Amino acid sequence: MVSNERYCGHFREWAISRGSPPGLSVLSDGTATEETRLGAIGDMRFALQREGICDDLLVIAGDNFFTFRLADFCAYYAERGADCAIVKEVSDREALKGKGVAVTDASGRIVEFEEKPQAPRSDLAVYAAYIYRRDTLPLIGRYLDEGNNPDAPGHFAAWLCRRKPLMAYAIDGDCYDVGTPEAYAGLNELYSGLATAGLANPGLANPGLAPPD
Repeated sequence: MVSNERYCGHFREWAISRGSPPGLSVLSDGTATEETRLGAIGDMRFALQREGICDDLLVIAGDNFFTFRLADFCAYYAERGADCAIVKEVSDREALKGKGVAVTDASGRIVEFEEKPQAPRSDLAVYAAYIYRRDTLPLIGRYLDEGNNPDAPGHFAAWLCRRKPLMAYAIDGDCYDVGTPEAYAGLNELYSGLATAGLANPGLANPGLAPPD
C-alpha cells in the first residue's frame, strides 16, 4: 500500500492495529505537497521499483469500497490471459461523466477508454481495479517517461488499450468511490441502515450488494 509522507504514519498505525498482516508493506512515496505528489500511476512505478515486483500485478485504488469477489476477478484474468479492468453498467449519464468509460467489442476487449468524458460513448463505467500481466509492467515506466498524466490510474489503462488487449470484467456487485468525506459519510449511512435492519449480511438487504471481500 502506497501513501504520501504526510499520511503514511496513519496507515502504518492502522496496519499495526490489525496485527501487521504478513505480506503487507505500507510505503511512503516521500512526497508531502500537492506540487510534488507522484500521482496514482507514479506511485505504481514507485512501488514496483521499491519492492522489486516483476510478477502479475493486481492494482486497487485505496478510495474504492467494493462488494464483488476478488477471487472471481482473478479467475476471469486467468481464463483470458490478458490485462483486465472491472466495469459495471451505469444508467446515469451525469454520473458517467465523473468516471472512466469504456467501449468494448464482442469479445469483451476494451477498444475505447476515456476518463471523465463530457459525452460518454457507452454506459460501461470503469472502476479502479486492474490486473496487469508481468510483461505489461515495463509499459508503466514508458507511459510516464512519455510525459503522460500520472494521476488517475484510468489514464494508463486508456493508453494501454490502444497498444495491447485490455479485457473488461463485468462485476457482480457494486463499487463505491469514497474519495470525498461526503461519499464516505453516505456509505457509512448506507451500511449503518442495513445493520439497523437486523441484517448481518448486507447483501441480503439489496440484491445489488454482496458482502465485502
